[in-house]
Amino acid sequence: MPGILEPTGNGNGHGPSNHFVPIEDSALFTETPVLIVGGVSDSPQGSCTIKADLQTNVILLVKSILIEKYVERLAAPKVHALSPRSLEICRQFGLDTNLLRKIGTPRDEAYWVNFLVNLSRERIGTLPYERMDAAVLDCTPEMIHNIPQPKFEQFIADQLQNDPNVIVRKNVAFIKCSQTPKDITSIVEERSTKVRWQIKSRHLLACDGARSEVRKDLAIESEGEDGYETMMTIHFEANLAPIVRERLGMLHWITDPACSGFIITYDLRGDHVLISNFDSEKYKAESWTQQLARSTVSAAIGQDVPFEVESFRPWVLSRKVAKHYRQGRAFLIGDAAHSFPPTGGLGLNSGIADAHNIAYKLAAVHYGWARSSILDSFEGDRRQVALVNSAQSVKNGKQIFSFIKSLGTAGVQDEQEARENLHRLVHGPRMRGKIAEEVEAQREHFDNLELHIGYVYGDNRTPPNASKFSPKFVPSARLPHA
Repeated sequence: MPGILEPTGNGNGHGPSNHFVPIEDSALFTETPVLIVGGVSDSPQGSCTIKADLQTNVILLVKSILIEKYVERLAAPKVHALSPRSLEICRQFGLDTNLLRKIGTPRDEAYWVNFLVNLSRERIGTLPYERMDAAVLDCTPEMIHNIPQPKFEQFIADQLQNDPNVIVRKNVAFIKCSQTPKDITSIVEERSTKVRWQIKSRHLLACDGARSEVRKDLAIESEGEDGYETMMTIHFEANLAPIVRERLGMLHWITDPACSGFIITYDLRGDHVLISNFDSEKYKAESWTQQLARSTVSAAIGQDVPFEVESFRPWVLSRKVAKHYRQGRAFLIGDAAHSFPPTGGLGLNSGIADAHNIAYKLAAVHYGWARSSILDSFEGDRRQVALVNSAQSVKNGKQIFSFIKSLGTAGVQDEQEARENLHRLVHGPRMRGKIAEEVEAQREHFDNLELHIGYVYGDNRTPPNASKFSPKFVPSARLPHA
């Protein structure tokens, strides 16, 4: 281990010293105003981006120590959609969103959602992907942007690399914590040496993902739904431009029964993810091999092209929201507080807004321009948003997978028979109108502007339509754009 942080602080009461001193006592100890527990998450939504946002929001105001369980972040692209509100938050804290847009997926390649038999066969429907039309700029200065999560994380990390207000310690795991009325003491462990030490802080922010160790230690329970669909995320590299041709899109929903799901094209000529709704009775998650992953990708593409499978991992569509976001001086942020399906792109953006909400409140308390009671509003502000967004995500997922299964594949064990059913339905003149109606019924899934920028803190009503945004001129609403 490189050393232990000096326990005496930096003399101004706002942060830890960044000097190292040898300590022989087994009770290794340091102090900091805020401890952030988080980093690379094994959640499909990737709450490690929330960690990056917390660095942007909190650490520029209040000095902090951030511990990350892993040395390196996961390479898989994972989530990709930064909402208008998330980009507004980036702007608020001085991040160059114009530069950020140069990193992600070009807008003309991300504008559509395609519904296809497979990537090489006919398109049976299409919808716009979120609001990337010029008219949305009347509502927000920042339309949605698609960028692979690791690239967004790296963008944030580059901004903070030399920031004196943050001390980052990687390969350090949270073990447990205890609280007094004045502070919270966490036991953490350097994973390679198994050496443990204590970090005393005024507040702790848990950004450690859907399997949050902090949440478990605090014994905070969650409510929600158990899994209703089993999914396999397959990260692969391929040049799909010759196959996609003019049918550009951010998402390609595949109806072939061998690979029912969708392809996210982060980079048309390189990086892709196939999320397949596989039959867990036929193929147990633990039985998946590289060969099965390759055959699933091949079925989704629909013709022989060179590609490399980088990784594959199973997960279950489910919805969980913590019953409480706070216990004493500890707060749950992002996936530690809520996890729900990626159908809608709401999880990542909910977490970034969590971070934004708690950040300025902590700064206000630590610098003395607000009473600590302001922190009580965090749960009331953010938990209702998570309940609404998670319910919408579940609704989106159930609706779209029900549509795909309705195309002659539901309950059919034989893939060839299911394909023949699909072919008859897709080409049958009587079904074309029905399919068009079903595709149109998915529109709300891919346009969540009201959820992104229309929520009002303290309003417990569920919006009647996630797409129909209306500016709110009331307290606790986002200030309308002009």
